[in-house]
Amino acid sequence: MKRLLYSCFFLYLGWALQGQSNADYCWTAQGLITPAYHLWDVQFLDDQHGWVASNGVIFATTDGGNSWQQQTIVGWNHGFIFGIHMLDAQTGWAAGDVRGVYQTQNGGASGWQSKTMLVSPNPPEPWLTDVYFTDKNTGWVVGIMSYNGNTGEIYKTTDGGQTWERQISGVESNDGGFLWDIQMADSLTGWAVGDYGSIVATTDGGTNWQLQPSGTVGALRGLFFLDKQQGWAVGDGGIILHTADGGISWQPQPSGVPGTLRSVVFVDNQTGWAAGDKGVILNTADGGANWQKVNSGTVEDLNGLSFTGAQSGWAVGWHGTVLKYGAVPAPAAGFSWSASGKDVQFTNLSTGAVYYSWEFGDGKNSEETAPFHNYAAPGTYTVKLTAVNACGTSAVQEFDITILATGISWPEQFDLFEVNPNPANDYFNVQLKGIPQQELLIDLFDNTGRKVMNTSLDFQSGAASRKFATADYAPGIYWLRVSDTRGSVLRQLMLK
Repeated sequence: MKRLLYSCFFLYLGWALQGQSNADYCWTAQGLITPAYHLWDVQFLDDQHGWVASNGVIFATTDGGNSWQQQTIVGWNHGFIFGIHMLDAQTGWAAGDVRGVYQTQNGGASGWQSKTMLVSPNPPEPWLTDVYFTDKNTGWVVGIMSYNGNTGEIYKTTDGGQTWERQISGVESNDGGFLWDIQMADSLTGWAVGDYGSIVATTDGGTNWQLQPSGTVGALRGLFFLDKQQGWAVGDGGIILHTADGGISWQPQPSGVPGTLRSVVFVDNQTGWAAGDKGVILNTADGGANWQKVNSGTVEDLNGLSFTGAQSGWAVGWHGTVLKYGAVPAPAAGFSWSASGKDVQFTNLSTGAVYYSWEFGDGKNSEETAPFHNYAAPGTYTVKLTAVNACGTSAVQEFDITILATGISWPEQFDLFEVNPNPANDYFNVQLKGIPQQELLIDLFDNTGRKVMNTSLDFQSGAASRKFATADYAPGIYWLRVSDTRGSVLRQLMLK
């Protein structure tokens, strides 16, 4: 036999399509920024550009989170950065710890500059938790004044952070607790949420903040408004609240989880996400009437969510955890094998998979990618390969292989296997020469794995040829398979 045959494309190709889609959508780990850092907030402006607030540092990405660069915070000397808000790719603000307000005017490329909180009339020491700007001059920060009876604090700037004015938050009473999150619909209308079920709202830029009835005493950690009417708040004990009238009334929505939820985001009035402790991520497709827990793949507490569309989002949390929601290719299972006597080497040709499970048909199994297996006795065995992608979707391919006590591997029985012309227009020819046998099966698959033709060839003489018309097939890539129960050979065919 010609040793050149070893360089040919010998395989059995198995395809498994998942419904009508070529992709699944799920949460997958993007890796850790660094386990030493807890991540508190995240914002993406598009599918490539994002920022994360952490332990006194800010990380930025320009490739959708595949890699992150640490950005310098000038003037920072202790504590955490809890909140971040980017107006655009250049201008952004961060807030955290005691009077910590920081600004960038170049996306953080040359660092974030400290903006000392010069507050009139008295210089307080508020612990800041979040920041929100409606333009380059007008913004708010929220937090707590811990030395003055744990009062919820709101400060506003109208000069780009040069000076700040303390606003009456409505939760100034002793032990009013933290205000954790703030969002403004425009320069006049906004909301903030905090401890003890506090929800405060303004319609005049913060000159007046009014308490809204939340119906709960649990801490509210995150909020999100789609517009001036539709909003959601989440917090301790799995609390989810919804308003359809700008907060005049809030109604509870069942989350089905007991732990703290720390962030919520909606991409439209039906599709939303919430995330919180122990890796919990919830999804709704009906505006929150029903929330379903989805697999996050982590048990780390999750603190922040950011979505740029219905099919693209990120979650961040403790120990540098970064998760991404997006398309994951549906798996296709396929394998080839080469047998020498009772020894078989399997080659994995699956695509879109991260986990594999093999069943060799003799009671033995393997989770290796491309296992070697020794059969105890000759015979015909059904080999099954299950390929699973990162979303947990599986594809299965199985095929009967015949093991002989002795003998050459199946592909080596051919001295000649030609397909021409290739590329083909109206027809192609198949020519085969090799070890005689009763019959060969001929199958043609399109590039999705759909079988479009099958026939057989008499091979008792050890030679066969046939012409195949292609008028009924669309142009594209096809796969021609020649096989029997002992193995198969596959060639790629291009139809014009």
